[in-house]
Amino acid sequence: MPKLILKFKEALLKEYALEEEMVTIGRVDDNTIKVDNMAVSSHHAKLIRENGDYVLIDLNSLNGTFVNGQKVSKWILKNNDFITIGKHTLVYIDERAPKKSPLSGTSELRSPEETVMLDMRTQQQLLEEAAAKKGVDKMGEFVGALTFISDNEGEGEIDLSKRITMIGKGKEAEIKIKGFFLPNISAVISRRPAGYFLSHSGGRAIPKANGESVKGQVKLKDGDIIEIAGLKMQFFLKPTQE
Repeated sequence: MPKLILKFKEALLKEYALEEEMVTIGRVDDNTIKVDNMAVSSHHAKLIRENGDYVLIDLNSLNGTFVNGQKVSKWILKNNDFITIGKHTLVYIDERAPKKSPLSGTSELRSPEETVMLDMRTQQQLLEEAAAKKGVDKMGEFVGALTFISDNEGEGEIDLSKRITMIGKGKEAEIKIKGFFLPNISAVISRRPAGYFLSHSGGRAIPKANGESVKGQVKLKDGDIIEIAGLKMQFFLKPTQE
């Protein structure tokens, strides 16, 4: 039976077995899963069961819903997907054998453009999983880090050991940027088996990697230069034993 595990940072708060056709997530009491945090909207997101799979739908929340570090409006959940809502994480566990066509039966929930986008993401994830099995990037031996090139009030170096590192002006962001009319989270760096990925979450501060604007997401390489809202950083890999 599929389930969701609610976590705050590394602390496990509660486990929810998914049996209903619809599950709601939000801050107020009438939700199936209540997440008591002011960064979470009253009714933030919902899950709908479609042909045995659960589809995650953002309910126009203020701070957005993220799956594996990518901001989404709709997403077909797969085993070990991690959902970020505010400062909390929900880990989706479904150990059943995967279906041959993970997108079957869900096209009526999406516009044609969104369907294409999700299909591309699915293909990318499959490629990443294949690369991880072959040990292409040997991510178990290295951890990513950022060093600041421009002045910053934070530390001179930040380890990217967590599954996602958020960049923005909000309290939940590990890397702070400044500017008017910026969202709480402008970009995220996600750690996956195939490597580190930089993605734009929304707003006017569009991140750049080596001078190129990031549209969607880009895989980071050792030595890449990241720029966002006047902040300039360099990404590098270092052995985990350091």
